[in-house]
Amino acid sequence: MMKKFALVFCMVLVGAFCIIFYVTKDKKLHTPKETELCNKKCRIVSPDGEIRLGTYIIKAVSKNEEQKIEIIESLSMDYGGKKVEYTSTVVYRSGTLVTPESGMAETKMNGKTCMQGSVTFSENTYEYEGKGFLNKKTGEAIDPPRKFEEKDQPLPEGMLIFQSALPAISPRILPKEGELKNIVFVEFPDDLGAPELICFKEGHRLVREKPNANGEYYMNIYGPDSEDCISNIRFNKEDQIVSMKPFGKIKIEVEENKK
Repeated sequence: MMKKFALVFCMVLVGAFCIIFYVTKDKKLHTPKETELCNKKCRIVSPDGEIRLGTYIIKAVSKNEEQKIEIIESLSMDYGGKKVEYTSTVVYRSGTLVTPESGMAETKMNGKTCMQGSVTFSENTYEYEGKGFLNKKTGEAIDPPRKFEEKDQPLPEGMLIFQSALPAISPRILPKEGELKNIVFVEFPDDLGAPELICFKEGHRLVREKPNANGEYYMNIYGPDSEDCISNIRFNKEDQIVSMKPFGKIKIEVEENKK
């Protein structure tokens, strides 16, 4: 009787082990390669919110196996009698400290490519290259296109935060109420035309405010030696962007929050 019981018990154990192994293996097989962090379509309006000026889209995906975060930002609006557009893609290395690895950007004017360029980062330096196709003031073609590049440029000291990273992943950069000093704010693209592809603005501060009763909170950017907020982003309790005021010139509101 004892032998029979022992045999049955062993068979149960083996079966349980097989089930656990199968489930574990199955989970590994189905581990997502990408996780969507942010995907918002927004409208661009005047500072008072009365006039619609264009469209802004921000997306961020965590590439789990590569331990990278890819951020895609695009903007389209009427400006100075022209329709201007830009798209940028920035890749960050994820981890305790997110750091930029590379980026690509393209600008357009009235549907025609104005500038294209890319930037790559190493531990202490960066380099970039690109081409200008249109005169950003007149819209006339540059023939031949203007080539530009810089290599082995020293990186400014501080944490590099691209403009697109603020609405997409700043809650990851500053996960709780507090302040980060010595922020280098990176404008990419810096302007519509060549060679103004990238610009580093040093000495900024990123401040995460205390959430309100609904869990919403602001991320504020302060300039060097200043107590005046130059840009802010409002997030909900799920760390998703609700609205943004980039440097006081326009206002960006997530479409799904409009009735």
